[in-house]
Formats: sequence, structure tokens, C-alpha cells
Amino acid sequence: MKNLHLSQSQELVAALPGRGTFLVEGPAGCGKSTAAVHRAAQLQSDGSGEVLLLAGSYGMAKHLQSMLREFTDQIITVLSFRQFVEQELGEARLYNHVIVDNGDELKLELLLALTKSLAPDGSLTVFADPTYYNLYPTPETRTQQMAWNVNIKMTGNLRNTVPIARLVEAVHSKLTEKPTPSAGDRSFAKGMRPTLICFTSAERELHCIANLAHQRRGAHTIGVLVDSQETEDSLEPIMRKLGLSPNRLGLPSTFGKSQEKLFLGTPASARGREFDLVIYTLPQPKANTNSAIETRELYSMNQKADLYTAVSRARSRLFLTYSGEGTSEILPEDKSLYTFASG
Repeated sequence: MKNLHLSQSQELVAALPGRGTFLVEGPAGCGKSTAAVHRAAQLQSDGSGEVLLLAGSYGMAKHLQSMLREFTDQIITVLSFRQFVEQELGEARLYNHVIVDNGDELKLELLLALTKSLAPDGSLTVFADPTYYNLYPTPETRTQQMAWNVNIKMTGNLRNTVPIARLVEAVHSKLTEKPTPSAGDRSFAKGMRPTLICFTSAERELHCIANLAHQRRGAHTIGVLVDSQETEDSLEPIMRKLGLSPNRLGLPSTFGKSQEKLFLGTPASARGREFDLVIYTLPQPKANTNSAIETRELYSMNQKADLYTAVSRARSRLFLTYSGEGTSEILPEDKSLYTFASG
């Protein structure tokens, strides 16, 4: 196994034994995915049996596969949650070690299925961001329903530049009504403040996003994150007219076919990923203001989850765009967090 530098939090994960159940929790950017991949490679190199690495989406599974190459030359099974379920419906397999990234998305039913796929003397390690527990506090989606042998709390932010990290922390505090823990390893890279751009119309917004992605293409990895697959479908042909061929994060049939370092998807499909530059179209307020209170609250929670996910994906540059009004409810109000522009 190849040696790579690990943070203090990641070293705690590396020291876990090869038998038992372990819950590893930490905020976006603390290095959970790297720790998950390192643990998979470590257990495989120990020769203690077959390892399964799971991710919330197909795109994330492909990303973990590419990360594995940095740690080991051995073959490790990497599946999305859906691929695992489809496999279980066919011929079920028994694994010595199961490692789950995006574990906060696990439903209890799937978690129990994982335990049945585990050898008696094996290990189950689940990585999760507890921020999402606060947004979706329903028993069927909470990993705390299981009894864990060890619960590790990862801290720090190894991904974002200082200005982006400030916004991520402000968004986290606004969502959870709790301060973001400041302990742990942190990136001290300087950079520009996130740019908040207001457009006169949604159509102009999409065209300007495509132009911005075209201008920044090349050495940078770019994540263009939008509110829905319908918006993706509207934006992709505009990009293609400019000669861009984006990888659709949420579509397994098209993901990875383009050689562009350009990715298009929703924040949910970008979970676990990171990009040098992120362009995020802020969601518009729900049109039907007469809908039930529960529906409006769920819509608001989805918006908040998407915002937290989107802003925390950006390593060094972040653009937030919107057309019209209605973004102030989910954005932190501190104007010093942004550079303002109009288009």
C-alpha cells in the first residue's frame, strides 16, 4: 500500500481494528472520503478478506475508484447504494469488511442488509456528516439507530480556502443553529471571497453560467450545480453550443464519457466530490405559497441541504448565482462573506 500523509483525524480512523462496527462522523471537507478509501486499501493490503466500499451515488463510486489508485494497486469492489441493492436481489455475497461513504444517506433497512452481508469476524465502518441528521431528523435515515463499537468525531477543513471555509461555517451555523467546531487540521490557503451574482432573468443566468464555465475550462475541475435535473437538461445544450461536453454526475449512462474536467449535476449528486471551481444556481422560492406547511418546510430543508453541499464542494473558487428575489432566507446575511456582481 502506498504511503500518503494523513491528518490527525484520519490517523484515528487508520488505527481502527479490523473487527467491529464503527461510526465516523465529521463535517464537509474534513477528509472522510480520503479516510474511507485509505481504510479500504489498508484492510485489503492486510489480507484479512474481501473489502466492499460503498458510496451514495454512481458518480461518487467512480470517484472513490479513482481515489483508490492513489493508495493501492489491488482491486477493491466499489458500488453505489443502488448497485449494492441490485446485487443483493440477485446473488448475495459475503464480505469481510464493508466501508460506507455518504453514510448519513443510509436508510435503516439498507444498513441492516449490510450487516447481513458481513462476515462474523469482519468490520463495518460508516462515514457520515451529522449536519444532515439535523436537516432530516427521521429515524429511518439516522445511523444512530445502530449500536456502534466506536464512534469517532473527525474535525477540521482540509478542502476549502479560508474565504470559502468562512462561508461554509456560516451556512453550517445557520442550518444547525450551532457553531461549527474549529478544532482539527485546517487549510490556510488564501483566496477570493465567494462571488454572489444577480441576473435579470433565469434564461440569462443559464447562458452566463455556460460562458463562465467555458472561460474557466482547462486546468481546473469545474462543478456546475443546479437545482434539478430539468435545469441540467436546459443548461447542457447551451454548454454544448460552446463546445463543452459536461459529465452528468447523476446519469450513470453518460458519466465519465467526456474527457472534460467539467461536471454538471445537482448538489445531491455531487455529495463527496470536490472541484477547484463551483458554480451554484441558488434555488428560487416555491411558487405555490398556499401549499401545506409541511411541504413548505420540507422544500426549505432541501434548499438548505443543497446550499451546504454546494458551497462545501469548492476548493478555491465559488460563484453563487440567482435571478429574481428570495435567496436571503437560506444565505447567511453577513455581507463581508461575498463579493457582489450583477449580470
